[in-house]
Amino acid sequence: MLRGAIWDLDGTILDSMSAWDHVGENYLRSQGIEPKPDLDEAIATMSLHQAADYFIEHYGVKQTRDELIKSAVAIVDDFYRYEAQLKPHLKEFLAQLHETGVKMCIATATERSLVEAALARCGVLDYFSEIFTCSSVGAGKDEPTIYREALNFLGTDRTNTMVFEDSLHALTTAKKDGFYTTAVYDSHEENQEEIYSSLESKSSKIEQAMKKAGLNVNRTGSIMTVFFTDARVTDYDTAQTSDTRAYARYFKYLQSNGIYTAPSQFEAMFVSYAHSDEDIEKTCKIISSFKK
Repeated sequence: MLRGAIWDLDGTILDSMSAWDHVGENYLRSQGIEPKPDLDEAIATMSLHQAADYFIEHYGVKQTRDELIKSAVAIVDDFYRYEAQLKPHLKEFLAQLHETGVKMCIATATERSLVEAALARCGVLDYFSEIFTCSSVGAGKDEPTIYREALNFLGTDRTNTMVFEDSLHALTTAKKDGFYTTAVYDSHEENQEEIYSSLESKSSKIEQAMKKAGLNVNRTGSIMTVFFTDARVTDYDTAQTSDTRAYARYFKYLQSNGIYTAPSQFEAMFVSYAHSDEDIEKTCKIISSFKK
């Protein structure tokens, strides 16, 4: 059961990634410095502190780190205070988690003053017991520090705490540190192609393992169902020709070997980006060994 939730802010709770699209460029130009073409890519995964240090080292900015961060925050200040909106259905979901006793906090690269202003205006600030920022913990999301500190504050265990993020690099950091993760779609995530290409590859491998075992499988993207029938399943009537007892034997075989798939013949299994290559290889090996 879920006991704790660690939430990213931008692109996860708030539809706010667009506010940062040109902050680096605008800041440098305000200092009379023309940014290089690769600037956005260079600072994409950095915290404000890391980006400030990068500007000082690579662009010779004369402001101190604190002065630079203050200038950058000022560029987006009005957006957070007066414009930033919650992602669709997020307010209702947060209310449900709160009502069921899930402890929640924020883990973000955005400065605390902006976080508080936006969440208070949107009416959800009280759902979160603390706000952790990359600046306050002294590390970006290329390290698990912020998630560990948030977990320690919540007093929950990794096994019942979820990290909600929109960016692949942050999700990868949390997952490698043993956290369960939920990816929230945001159009600004630059690794969409990598994510969906990986899902297609993993799903295709499982589909081929099923076919190798002589199973009848329908797949769309990362969603698939094995039907224990010789008929080509295209509708309700053809699905109803499936042998549910045979499916039950298949389900129990997988379960006994540590693979948890959909328990009903008429449900689908989902492949996730969170499944490692090792998970997929093990799943394929077990499915391939199933005897009808």
